[in-house]
Amino acid sequence: MRKTLIIILSLFTIFIPSITGVKGLHITSKNTNTSEFIGEIKTFSNDEFVIPTKPQTKKIKNFSELPRTGGNLLTAKKTPSTVGMVYFNRTDEYEFTLYINYGSTQYIIEGVELPSVRDFDLDPLQGGIYYTNQDDKHLYYEFPNKVASSNPLNENIFLSSEPVGIKPYVDWNTTTGHAETVDRLRLLGQAVIEGSFWDGYKAYVNILFPMEIEELLSISYQYNYITYYALASPNRGTKVANRYKGESVDTRATWNKIMNGYLIGLLSPPLGIISMFQTSFEETITDISKQARSIEFQTKFLSDINRALGAQGKQTYTRSQLFPSNNDYSAYRVYLDTFSNPGLNGVEIPDNEQIILDICYKYNGEYFHLNYDDLDFDGSGDKDESSVAQGMDKFFKDLNEFFLWVGPNIIPILIVIGVIILLIALAPSVLPLLIRLIINGISVLVGVLIEIIKAPFNLSKKIPKNRKKEDSKKE
Repeated sequence: MRKTLIIILSLFTIFIPSITGVKGLHITSKNTNTSEFIGEIKTFSNDEFVIPTKPQTKKIKNFSELPRTGGNLLTAKKTPSTVGMVYFNRTDEYEFTLYINYGSTQYIIEGVELPSVRDFDLDPLQGGIYYTNQDDKHLYYEFPNKVASSNPLNENIFLSSEPVGIKPYVDWNTTTGHAETVDRLRLLGQAVIEGSFWDGYKAYVNILFPMEIEELLSISYQYNYITYYALASPNRGTKVANRYKGESVDTRATWNKIMNGYLIGLLSPPLGIISMFQTSFEETITDISKQARSIEFQTKFLSDINRALGAQGKQTYTRSQLFPSNNDYSAYRVYLDTFSNPGLNGVEIPDNEQIILDICYKYNGEYFHLNYDDLDFDGSGDKDESSVAQGMDKFFKDLNEFFLWVGPNIIPILIVIGVIILLIALAPSVLPLLIRLIINGISVLVGVLIEIIKAPFNLSKKIPKNRKKEDSKKE
């Protein structure tokens, strides 16, 4: 249910036969547009609208007297008879008489101050929705479209009609009194980095719409990035990708073409030359809604976006909120850039460091062009780093820890270094003497060992012969 309420535009186009000429109450309004919920209901002159009647009429004092409906916003599109239609007649500066048609009865309630009317200073569009959610009774109504973005669209985009801005809406729980007013489009983005040291790192973003749109026409996407190098510290930067439908670019970076061509050319010069001029064109905006139906895609997207939201302390989503069973959502992949420089070993787009500056899309046959102020966007990041880069990152971390250790021990270290330098400096004059002392010392040791070994034999030779005989007799 909540997922449906996030849908900001006119989400349903319900066909109801024209009521031109039908008897009913004629009213004037601050706007002459009608909600797309009621399809082909006609307006009269510039400021007149006729409210359809029902066989039975019942005046009520509060919303609690309304009956429970057989459906809700989820069923309104396919079966409009399961919800009530709401019409508004301004009777005072901010008070309205509401006419709620459900079944064969028209319910009339007077003196209602509708949430957000003061803020927008506009009448809601005729043809709101009355529905129940368990015991709670809701009114859903819309306001006229806001002004479209003033940012110029790409000259390669052709629109058959003028684009409009977002259409604000209100979902009012008349039972609890809580009203949710939405005047910005909620979008989510998942950064994806693919590639390697040899092919370059391609950066994409998967954009999830909370409704099924017809096509994404253009997008201006700003993001921060971090590049990792084998022999240097990481580098941070910011880029803006301006993409439009039908655009096709070569995603192979120049550096990778040169490097791969050179390496292949060592084995086969002709193939090396071919590799240098090889291209890999792909469209910059691709509809991936079908791929987004897979459990694998949804699991990864949900995990990434909830990680980013959790880091900001924002409320996370469930799978059914982002990917409802009726498939009322769209997903598009947008190519951002290919990162490839000498020594580059990895790229990262951090969480929550991306924004959509401008976007244009088609929904229900109408073109919408929104800027940053009309969007509520959150984006998860991604990181792709080779093992070489990880090793170098560890090297620099270890080096940093070494210098942290050196700080408090600098005096002893300098003394040791000074002694070593002194010995090296004196080496030309001292070294021969040291070698001579060592040789002499070794000679003395060898002589002592020899004397120790020979001692028993020398002692035997010095004993008199007759003493040896006496010793033998005694034995």
